[in-house]
Amino acid sequence: MKKWQRLNFKIKWDRKTPARFFIDLILLDLLIKPAMDKFRAEVFSWTFHRAVVLGEPEGHMLNFNVYSDIGTAEKILDFIKLHENYILVKNYFEESELKIIDIGSNIEAIAGGIKASKEILKSWHYFMMGACDMYLDLIQETKNKLAKTIDMNNPSQLEGYYQEIQNDINKEWHEGGQHAFFHFLSEIFGYPPIKLVLIASSIHPCIIEKGGNKFPGVLVPDTHM
Repeated sequence: MKKWQRLNFKIKWDRKTPARFFIDLILLDLLIKPAMDKFRAEVFSWTFHRAVVLGEPEGHMLNFNVYSDIGTAEKILDFIKLHENYILVKNYFEESELKIIDIGSNIEAIAGGIKASKEILKSWHYFMMGACDMYLDLIQETKNKLAKTIDMNNPSQLEGYYQEIQNDINKEWHEGGQHAFFHFLSEIFGYPPIKLVLIASSIHPCIIEKGGNKFPGVLVPDTHM
């Protein structure tokens, strides 16, 4: 029986310093991408989810989700733990927390707490799977663009490399995300009007543009536009 099976990477974080989001990219590129390259044909759907939650025991999380039978999920977990890259990255997360979590057989379970119709919730995994595939490919394309050679066994070089990759992807998102994503999603749906609701944690900075000038700001929770 197919269910959503989650592999939970709990990233080490002291909560006193900013979360190191580039660690997610290290795990995505060195563990999750090889796993998906090998087992893609054996899972019906898959996604990943990145989150940092202050005041909660979860803290900084990278969740890798596959919709498959338990046997396939166990093979994926074993593959990850035995992969040659595992020793390079295992110190970035709590190894004892890396286990399979059953999050339900309903395909819409992966949509989490989003407020949408039953029809959208059941289709949500297709959107997320495509977006996650795209992000993995963006990592590869950015690596090709940077064309750097690093010592993977040197933590300083490894972290600096993936920080640079994340910075480059973030720049692409900031400068082109509005057109590349909102415009073409609207095109797919036939340009109906939408109500945009921004819900964000105050730990996320933003840039406010007004009158040709840019000002630093913060996204405020439950801001409606």
